Amino acid sequence: MNELESCARQQGKTLLVLDTATGSGAELFYHNCGWKKVGVIPDYAQMPDGTLTGTTLFYKTL
Repeated sequence: MNELESCARQQGKTLLVLDTATGSGAELFYHNCGWKKVGVIPDYAQMPDGTLTGTTLFYKTL
């Protein structure tokens, strides 16, 4: 993650945005990396088993 952020800074980026499946381990990972949770869009994506899941949006200011 540090390398990704370093590359973004070198390219003049000041804000990164991402989304990940709500309830996934990735939510905790991004939180622990200093990303800020913006919110959740419910029923955004279909999982392999056919159920719908939300997506959680994050941002990080560089």
